[in-house]
Amino acid sequence: KRQGLSYLVTEGQISRLGLADLFRDPHKARAWLSVYCRDDLRRQGAHGIVSGAVTDLSGILEEFAITEGGLALFFPPYSVGPYVDGEYTVIVPMVNLRPYLAAGFPTDVVPRQR
Repeated sequence: KRQGLSYLVTEGQISRLGLADLFRDPHKARAWLSVYCRDDLRRQGAHGIVSGAVTDLSGILEEFAITEGGLALFFPPYSVGPYVDGEYTVIVPMVNLRPYLAAGFPTDVVPRQR
């Protein structure tokens, strides 16, 4: 299982980010993300999505990272398809998230490379 942590550093303060911390209305954003991810996973051929076995992703949107491409959401084996398919990843461009982001959240976030 992938495990990652995201942090935001502002004015010398470090805070750990959960997915809900990114959004003004986490429930509305989670519902929108569920639809966005479902559509993208369908295009990727995720069996659980294509077959209709998985219809609501809002409960499994926990593994994420903020990347140069946007918000990356990770779906581990068995979550949307068989183990043999491996992990699926959906990248949501930051521009698509702007209407949902919490006030003051920097939309030009680029992760620092180590």
